[in-house]
Formats: sequence, C-alpha cells, structure tokens
Amino acid sequence: MAGWNYPEIALEDFLKAIKGFVDMLILASGYQSSGSPAHWDSSNIKKALQWALLIEDVIGHLSSHDEYRDSLEEFNKTLCEMISNPFFPKGLEHLSSKTLMNARNLMLEHLIHSLPLRDSHLRALVAATVEMDSHKHLEFFLQNESRKFAFDSSRQLIEESSNAEANSATCSFSFITARELQRRLLEVSSVSATDKLLNILSHSVYCLSLSEPGKNLPDVVANIGALM
Repeated sequence: MAGWNYPEIALEDFLKAIKGFVDMLILASGYQSSGSPAHWDSSNIKKALQWALLIEDVIGHLSSHDEYRDSLEEFNKTLCEMISNPFFPKGLEHLSSKTLMNARNLMLEHLIHSLPLRDSHLRALVAATVEMDSHKHLEFFLQNESRKFAFDSSRQLIEESSNAEANSATCSFSFITARELQRRLLEVSSVSATDKLLNILSHSVYCLSLSEPGKNLPDVVANIGALM
C-alpha cells in the first residue's frame, strides 16, 4: 500500500520535527524571528543536536529498508510542497531527505559558520559536542548484555563503527566540530591575508602617487606590478 507506513512516528509529527529543525537553523544564523540576537548555551546546542539526531535516525531507517520506500517517497513529496511555500525561509530551499541525512552536520555548520565565535559560544559548543559524544559512547556500552561481552567485543564493534563514520553522517559531534572550526579558521586566515595584501597595495599606490604625481592610477598600479 502506497503512502506513509513507518510505525515509529506519524508523518504529521515528523513534519513538525522538520519545521522545528528549520526554526533552529534560522536561530543558528544568529537572530530570532523578532530580529534580536539569538543566544546559544550548551543546553540549547545539545537540544538542537538531539533534534538533528532524531531526523537522521528516521530518514536513515526509511532509506535503508525496502519496506519503507513508499514512506520515503511520501516524505519527499510532502517536503517539496513545504519548501515550495512562498513563506518558507530563504536560503534553506536545498533541504531534502539526502541533506537531512546529515542533519547534525548541517546544524553544526550553521552554529560554527554563521555565528561570531566568541569565547562563550566556543566553550558552549565544545562542551555540548563532547557531552553528546560521551553520552553516545555510554549508551554503546550499556546496550551490551554483560560487562564481559562489552570488553570482548567492543574493539571489533568500535572498529566497524569507525569505518562507517568515516564515510557517513555518523561521524562524532567532536570530529565534525573540529573539522568545521578548522574550515572557519582557514576562511578567517584567508580574509586576514587578503586584507593585509590590500593594505600593502593601497599604501604602495599612495606612496608612488606622491613620488610621481604626474602619473595616473593605472600607471602607478602597473609600476607596482613590475616591482612585484
């Protein structure tokens, strides 16, 4: 029978979760709907990441089981209708079941690249991601039936999990955060280097224009190029 048949959550409730996730992405851009700045502490960051995990889990199940193929198609159809609404937030039209498979990546990218990295925000971000990973690993060991089984099999299970994480959205929160912080640092460094180069160029143009006042700007720039 075509349509939504996923037993863990109703389609209407899952769509509410998607809308909530979209609202969080907007807040992660730095502003509330009122226009005032959005404040993210470690508790709010953890809630956002837990929300992202819920979405990843549901879509992961839909995508990996043939019996839920109709449910995935129904979700994609409804998501397209939601995005086509003229009131849907601009800049998020790329959302799809494929991008939402990496919901935690998407949320962390917004939290790291859209907000100013003040000390308080950076501390909250690191604290939240480390705590999320710690909770994840604790659950891993508690799921084992006995202490002996956990120690005998944990190495193999962790190795298998690590191989999967390297190429999927199941990368740890800390890994994703470190990667995105590195990208942010490189972007800031590039901007800083460009600013310095422009300042040097501007100063050189100014000095040459003073020393050779008869030349126009293109000639001065050409002289700088020859010197470089």
